[in-house]
Amino acid sequence: MSVLRWWVALLDRREGAGPQAAVRILLALVILLDWLQIGRLGLVQAIFAPEAAGGIGRPMSREPALWLYAALPAEQVAPLAYGAVLVLAGMLLVGLATRFSAAALVLLMAQLALALPATDRGIDMLIRNMLVLLVFAHSHRAWSLDAHVRRWLGWENGLVPAWPRYLVVMQLVILYFTAGLQKVASSWTPFGGFSALYIAMRDPAFAVFPPELVSALFPMTQALTAGSLLWEWGAPLLLLSLFYRDTRTRPGRLRALCNRLRIRELYLLLGALFHLGTAVSLQLGIFPWAVLALYPACFHPDELRAARARWSRE
Repeated sequence: MSVLRWWVALLDRREGAGPQAAVRILLALVILLDWLQIGRLGLVQAIFAPEAAGGIGRPMSREPALWLYAALPAEQVAPLAYGAVLVLAGMLLVGLATRFSAAALVLLMAQLALALPATDRGIDMLIRNMLVLLVFAHSHRAWSLDAHVRRWLGWENGLVPAWPRYLVVMQLVILYFTAGLQKVASSWTPFGGFSALYIAMRDPAFAVFPPELVSALFPMTQALTAGSLLWEWGAPLLLLSLFYRDTRTRPGRLRALCNRLRIRELYLLLGALFHLGTAVSLQLGIFPWAVLALYPACFHPDELRAARARWSRE
């Protein structure tokens, strides 16, 4: 029963909505920039339209039929749906009808993903997971037009349930840890010379730097390959460090050491450096930025407020 009481108390915790709002804003910004890039490259019709309207997918032949393509004319479905994604992402960004925006956006993006499944990336699935979470979260209670409307109506924004923030953190840990477990190719091991990053940086699909420069940096890529693998395997440390921070008044040498060494901050700093480094050295699209958009969930609202106060004084 004590475990059950602890679990109920954990899910019933209340806190400020700042971290949830930060995730909402950053995620919406990533979606907007990504889909604007699709439009800039002139790929809207090719990716999202049926064959009859110039697309390369076959959404009309899917069973069961896609409601989006059954409801709209073949020539109009791609531009209308694309425009709706931009509008909904903008609404999510500013926090206008936030939960509706997140729900409509995830449904629309899921339908468009089925139009040409080959274009549906792993990061797109992660984004949709987070959009589903935002439907039930309280990200609209801070830094949003919805919050202003609530205040105008005399409603309090107040404290919100903390469990959505915990789920974002859990998603990060699962993402990193499972990514580490799946790196079983020899290039990730001493038997393959820790050459995975070197190979990726020379792959024309991902390469940014000329091959000669990458070859000269081979020893550094080996160290980074081994380091990134160890960092991913260490993802459970993020959960442990958050637990120790939450229970920092309890006794225990390991707890005290973890808090003194700031394991959480160190792990997230390494993660930020990893994602920024891969964004510069590899063509990975929105992946680094979408994952970094989840990082605010690793901080308590009081920490974000304290950081904002320090920055405003400086």
